[in-house]
Amino acid sequence: MRHLSAGLCSLILALFPAQDTTEEGHPRVRPVAGQVVVWRASSDKIEDLKEAAAVPPSDRLGSRAGTPARLLIEPDLFVTLRGIKATATEGLAVARSGKKIVLKIYRGSVLVENVETELELETAHGRISGRGISVLVDVTKDAMRVVAIDGRLTFLNELGRVELSGGETSTASAGKAPSAPRPTVPEREAGWVKDLDAPANIITNGGFEQGTSAWRTYVYWNGKSVLNSDPQVARGGKKSARVDLPGVQFGPKTGGSSATLDQQQANVLSPGVKYFLRFWVRSQNLRVGDKDASVRVLVGSGLAQTYQGTFTGDAPPCEGEWRCGRFFFTAEHADLRLTFSVAVDADAPVDGTFWIDDVFLAPVPR
Repeated sequence: MRHLSAGLCSLILALFPAQDTTEEGHPRVRPVAGQVVVWRASSDKIEDLKEAAAVPPSDRLGSRAGTPARLLIEPDLFVTLRGIKATATEGLAVARSGKKIVLKIYRGSVLVENVETELELETAHGRISGRGISVLVDVTKDAMRVVAIDGRLTFLNELGRVELSGGETSTASAGKAPSAPRPTVPEREAGWVKDLDAPANIITNGGFEQGTSAWRTYVYWNGKSVLNSDPQVARGGKKSARVDLPGVQFGPKTGGSSATLDQQQANVLSPGVKYFLRFWVRSQNLRVGDKDASVRVLVGSGLAQTYQGTFTGDAPPCEGEWRCGRFFFTAEHADLRLTFSVAVDADAPVDGTFWIDDVFLAPVPR
């Protein structure tokens, strides 16, 4: 076994740049959910990963009995594992190449989502690369399957190359190029991941399956609320939150508020702690004046004159498609106010519609 482990270590070190074998170059990995374990090449033993630790390329990450588990590769790369066991011949290998994180898996399923870090994922059948993406990869001895959940990524091997966007899938096997992209339903493909999200989610009714319960709007136009539950359009489940803005001009006519979708909770955050926010958004003909508009998310505390902002971010372009907004922020207040609105930088009317679904907020383990 030790002779085999040494051979595999040599193989991994050949795949990853030499400068990444130093202690300073090892990515730091934090367990987030489930039972994350690591096989240490230095001791040929498996140990529980209970806190953040440096993981060299010769080690292997996995979970107890291959059950679903999640880890964070600092600074912003979440990896959810299923069917991945940490052994000398299997598991997940991690390395850093400059500013890029490189993953290698041998068998099992991983769902990877990143915010800014450039990602490369390798298997025996092909390689994936991208930034700001969410992707599901299933690997067996003979083949691999890629499901692009969000963003745009490249999937290639020695025989060919394809570009995938959210909602597309491709496969590759020994001696074959990646197949042409075909449509799929990513929320169904990755439905098993929700079991890890639910216990940690601070947001009440984040999937809007109870309509707009726990949410409210502060914007009314011509006496009508701009917020409604939509049973016809949903990213996951059967409903989403729909915000209609028929020529709305934020200001005195809306009571000075632009909070079209809002949730408040008291004493649910810990000041100084880092949090991860994820949501899905879709728009239709959303414009401010004669310009395309984006959906804006705000995190803060308090109302009106007492409002204190912590974070503001703009969702990716989402005209006619579901896109994922992912953000990290550090809490400054114990109370939470989460608001979705439209990025308005001019005194112009806002037209169009946007939808929000599957809102998730949880602390990042220290």
